[in-house]
Amino acid sequence: MSGIAAYIAFDNRPVAEHAIAALAGGIAHRGTHPPIIEKRGPATLIHAGSAGCVQPMRDAATGQTLIFDGYIANQRQLQRDLGGGSDAELVLAAYQKWGADCPQYLGGEFAFVIWDAKRMQCFAARDHHGLRPLFYHFADGCLTLASELGAIIRSMEKRPALNRGFLAEIASAAHYSRAETAYRGIHRLTAAHGLKCDGKTARTRRYWTLPVEGTIRHKSDADYAAHYLSVLSDCLRDASRTDAPLAMDVSGGLDSSALYALAHHLTQKGALHAPEIRGYTLAGKAGSAADEVQFARDTAAHVSGSLTEVALFEPSLEWFADQSRHSGDFATYTNGAMSLDMERAAVRDGCRVSIGGNGGDQWLDGTGLTAYQSYRALDAGGLAAGLSATAQQAGLGTATSIALRDFVRAAVPASLRRAYRLRQGGASAHGSAFWLAKDLRQ
Repeated sequence: MSGIAAYIAFDNRPVAEHAIAALAGGIAHRGTHPPIIEKRGPATLIHAGSAGCVQPMRDAATGQTLIFDGYIANQRQLQRDLGGGSDAELVLAAYQKWGADCPQYLGGEFAFVIWDAKRMQCFAARDHHGLRPLFYHFADGCLTLASELGAIIRSMEKRPALNRGFLAEIASAAHYSRAETAYRGIHRLTAAHGLKCDGKTARTRRYWTLPVEGTIRHKSDADYAAHYLSVLSDCLRDASRTDAPLAMDVSGGLDSSALYALAHHLTQKGALHAPEIRGYTLAGKAGSAADEVQFARDTAAHVSGSLTEVALFEPSLEWFADQSRHSGDFATYTNGAMSLDMERAAVRDGCRVSIGGNGGDQWLDGTGLTAYQSYRALDAGGLAAGLSATAQQAGLGTATSIALRDFVRAAVPASLRRAYRLRQGGASAHGSAFWLAKDLRQ
């Protein structure tokens, strides 16, 4: 992990040293070495990374300077198209070839900022799925960007006002806004978006949308499994590129354990880009529902892999409040904090890349709309197989109910379905948020 920040005064006002110090301090914890600060005309670029990381990176011929957080998964393909180089060099070369369209050609997790001195403009982008954070504030000809929301808040002369509308969404569990934050004027660059600023305007543009129009058909479940394993292996191989030990979660579920086992399989084939694998698992109270250690031990034994057991991190509510005050953002969920000591252990062991299975079950379990999807695709075989499995698991009555419900859903025009959802969602949100003031409910 690394951190990036930039302060660009397009009107050439004197550099606000307190703002630079606040930005650097706000992202310092994201790197293993102190932040590097470089001034390029009206732009000050800051990067907090690890030893040997040469950033900010400047191309003397073009006058462009880059700060980059993340990794590029399709490095080999880009090296063929653009020439050899590190991830940061490839991003800068991609910008020079494709301009603001460059993010669509990049795979992996990334957030980056490019100061183009000759054009006197800034371009920033965030990866397709928004896995690396990037916030920005633009006012009075001055643009501030950072990996951390709190860094931007502390860099401002006056603390911004709270965004009451966004707070209402959070309090009522009706979260619709993607670009807003808890503070007015500070925005989140959303997933698959680029930002271009010339000092007069700061405009965002979506560069990619998940392609859903295609359907892959195989003859058997075994063929689907083989195809999925191939794709999963490619993703794991690309994400595991590191010169240090590779940290991997091993839990009591199938997601992280499957990746852990697959990583060892790829290592035996010489196909993993990491010198070694180190497994880490959370140790809950013995005998409790959170006790998954034995499953993790069995998984490690199955592949003859290492396993470090770390107790659950169980902080007080005051700890969460302190975290929120420091970050300027909402506190993480309690089950999101429980692995903090495990992550610290991996860092102490020299690991710089960590892979887990978060979201694997949601991705593979489906949505409960298999009958609807079969109707839309006119897939009689898939419909029969899905309803038969549902009948065996939940009974014939449930399967019949789903068949009728999804038939109606597939037959009703999309415009009417949207109108119905809006009507139901609006009424539900208004009714469930009775504790909010009237203006917040609205």
